Amino acid sequence: MEACARYLAAETSPTDHDPQQKQQRHTALTLATAQQLSATLEEKLNQRRHNIRNAINNSRQTYTDAVQQADNAQTSISKLLGGVDSLQTLLGDNDSGIHARLATARRNELLVNEQLQASSAALGCLRQLSELYADLRSMDAAVRAGDLLTAARLLGNVQTAMQGADIQGTKIEEILGRRTDLAKLDIRDKVVARLKRAIKIHKEPDSGGLCIAVDDDSKDAKQSVEAMMAAADQLGAIGQVQSEFGAYFVASFVHPVLAAASVSLDSHDNRTYSATLGQAGQAADAASACDAIVGAMRFIGAATGQTRLLERACAQEICELVAKRLVCSGNRLPSSRRELDAFAANQSTLALLSFEDALFAMCPVEADSDAVASQPIRQAVGRIAALYTEHRCDQALAHARVLAEDTGFAVYDMDQHELWNADLVHAFVAGSGAQDTDRLSELVRGPGNDKDSRQTVFPQCTISRSIHELVQLAYSLANEALLATSDDAGLWVQAARNALDSYCALFPLLHGPELHRVPALGWLFFNDCMYAAHHSALLKRLVPQLPDSPALAFLAAGSNQRLLLMQRQADELSSQARGPKDMFYAAANEQKQQALEKAAKQTQKTLEHLARGIRPPSTTPHVYYTTLGSCIDAAFEATIAGIIDVRDIGVDDSQVLSDHCRRILSIAALLLPLDQTVAQPYVSLGGAWSSDGLCGAAADRLLTDSGDDDEKDDSNAVQRLGDRYCAMKDKLAQLADILVISRADILARRRAGLLAQFSTDELVRLIRALFSDTSERARDIDALRAMA
Repeated sequence: MEACARYLAAETSPTDHDPQQKQQRHTALTLATAQQLSATLEEKLNQRRHNIRNAINNSRQTYTDAVQQADNAQTSISKLLGGVDSLQTLLGDNDSGIHARLATARRNELLVNEQLQASSAALGCLRQLSELYADLRSMDAAVRAGDLLTAARLLGNVQTAMQGADIQGTKIEEILGRRTDLAKLDIRDKVVARLKRAIKIHKEPDSGGLCIAVDDDSKDAKQSVEAMMAAADQLGAIGQVQSEFGAYFVASFVHPVLAAASVSLDSHDNRTYSATLGQAGQAADAASACDAIVGAMRFIGAATGQTRLLERACAQEICELVAKRLVCSGNRLPSSRRELDAFAANQSTLALLSFEDALFAMCPVEADSDAVASQPIRQAVGRIAALYTEHRCDQALAHARVLAEDTGFAVYDMDQHELWNADLVHAFVAGSGAQDTDRLSELVRGPGNDKDSRQTVFPQCTISRSIHELVQLAYSLANEALLATSDDAGLWVQAARNALDSYCALFPLLHGPELHRVPALGWLFFNDCMYAAHHSALLKRLVPQLPDSPALAFLAAGSNQRLLLMQRQADELSSQARGPKDMFYAAANEQKQQALEKAAKQTQKTLEHLARGIRPPSTTPHVYYTTLGSCIDAAFEATIAGIIDVRDIGVDDSQVLSDHCRRILSIAALLLPLDQTVAQPYVSLGGAWSSDGLCGAAADRLLTDSGDDDEKDDSNAVQRLGDRYCAMKDKLAQLADILVISRADILARRRAGLLAQFSTDELVRLIRALFSDTSERARDIDALRAMA
C-alpha cells in the first residue's frame, strides 16, 4: 500500500515531469508490490461493499417505514376528506343546505308571527268596518226616510271612525272614501232640493208674474229650513248649499226682474211674495227692480227665520248683475255729457246705491272670511265717466265700420262750396246727434282761426253720405276730447283717429270689385278721400293731439284710386286708338280706312262717356280737366306710336293717316269751357282754396281769369285748354303735317324748333317710311342728326 502510495504520489507530483524518470519508476515496481496493492484494494473494496450493503439495508427500512407512514397518513387524509365531503353534503349550498333550511325556518316563524298580528289587526279592523257598515246602513235608511239631519250626523260619525280605523292607504279606505263622498254629495243635493221645495220661485202661468211661496208639505217652513241648514253645517257644505241656493234665486228671480221692462209688487204676506213683470226686452226701472229684489230677500229671511240662507257672494253677484244691467249697459249709460254730469245725483243712481247698501247689510261678511268686501255698483258709478268714454268710442268705431260696409253708396250732393267756419263746425257737431257744448266752434271763432277759416274752402263736388257722416262723427269725437278730462281726452282723440283709419282701410277692401267695375263709384271714393283728408287736417288745427296719419292715409288712398282709374281708362283708350294689328299699314286700303274710322269713333265715344261721368259738380274742374287731358293724351300717344312704327308709308297712305290724325285731334274739342252755370261757382271761388292743399283741386287760372277777352271765344278757349292739359296735342298736329309735307319742310320745321317733341330717331324713321331711298334722303337724314 505504501508502494502504491508512493507511486501515486510520484505520478501526481507537479514537479516531476521527466518522462524517463517516470519510466524508471514504473520499471522499479515489482510484482509483489502490485499484488500487495491489489490485495489492499480488494480489501478496501469489500469493506466499501459491506458498508454500502448496510447503508442500503438501513435506507430500505427507513423507506419502508416512511412509505408505511405515508400510507397511514393517506388513509387518515382520505377519511378526513370523506368526513369533510359528508359535512359539506350535509351543510349543502345557500339555497338547499342547513343554513337555507334554518333561514327558511326563521322566516316562516316571522311570517307566522306577522300573520298572527295581521289577523289580530284585521279582526279589529273588521269589527270597525262592521260598525262603519252599520252606520252607513243607518245613514242610507235616514236618507230614504228624508231625515237628512240624522243622515248628515251619521255620515260625520263614519268619517270620524274612518280616521281612527287602521285602514289608511288601503283599498278599503279608497272604497269607503268614494262611498262617503257620494253620500255627502247626495245629501247636499237633497238638502238643496228640499230648500228649493220649501222656497218655491216660479212664474204664474196666467199673469206671467213671479211668485215666491214658502211651503214644505204642510210642515213648519222655519223648522224644515233650519234642519236643512243644520244638515249642511254638519256636512261642512254650508257654503256650497248657500252658493247653489243663491244661484237658484239669481236665475229664477233676479234675472227675470232685471230683464223686465217694469216691476210692480202685487201681494205680500207671510207665505207668498208676488211681483208683476212688464214686457221683457228692455232694462227694468232701477228703483222698482231693486225694491223687488230687496223685498224678496227680506221675505225669504222672515219666512224661514234664516239670515244666512244667501251668502255674501250671492249679494256680490246680484250687485254685479245690477251694475252691469242697470248701470253699465249701453241703453243705461248717459248719451251726452249733460246726462253724464247729472248722472251721480239722479234718482235712479241714488236708488242703486241704497240697494247695494241694503243688500250687503242683509249678507254681511263673516268674521273669519277671507273675502274682500267690494261694492260693484259704487265702483260702476265711480267709473261712469270712463264707461261713457269707452262706450261712445266703441260705438264710434262700430259706426265707422257700418259706414264702410254700406253697399247703398248713397251720394251727398254739395249745393255749394263748403266754407270751413264756426257755423259749419257747429253743424257737424250737432249733426252727429250730440247734445253737448260745442267747444270746437268756439275755437274756430277764436283769434287766429277766424282769418284762416275764411280762406279754407272745399270746392263743390259729389261725395258719399257715408263719408259725410264719418266726418260728422270725427268732429263729434274731437269735441268730446276738448270737453273731457286730460285722462280721457286721449281716448277720444284715438277714437276719432281709429274711426277715420278704419273707414279708409276697410272701404277699398270691402268694395274692391265694385270700385274696379264701376268707374263712377271709384271717382266718388276719390272725392270722399279728399274730403276726409281735408277735414282731418282741419281737425288737427283744433285738436293738436290728433296725428297726421288719417289725412295722409286718405290722401294716399285717394291718389292711388285716381291713378288706378286714370291708368285703366288710359289703357282702354290706347287699345282703342291703336285698333287691330297693322291698322296703320297700307292705310289707303278701304278696309283699313274703315278700321281707322271705327277706332276714332270708339275713342271719341269712350272719352265722351268719361267726360259725362266726371263733369263738375261730380268732381272739381281741376280733376275734370287733368283726368280728361291725361286720357286724351293716351289716345294721342297711341296714335303717334302706331304711325311711327309703320316702316313703309305710300303717298295715298300718308294722306289717309294725316286725315286720321286730324280726326283724332278733334277729340280735344271735348275740352270746351264748362257751361257758365257750372263754371261760375268755381270762378267766384277765386283763391279761397284749402290752404292745406288737400281738397283735390287747385285754383284754375282759366276759370279765375274773368277779365280775359279770349275767354269769350270758344275756339280760342279750346286751344288754350288743349295746350294746358294735353301734352301730346301739338305733337299729333305736327305729325299730321309731317305725313303730307316735303323733306325740306320737315328739316325747316326742325330747325325752327317746331318739332321739339319728336326725337331724332322718330323723325328719321318717319322720313325713311315716307320717302324713297335716295342719296338726297340720306343727306337730309345726316343733316337731321347733326341738329341733335
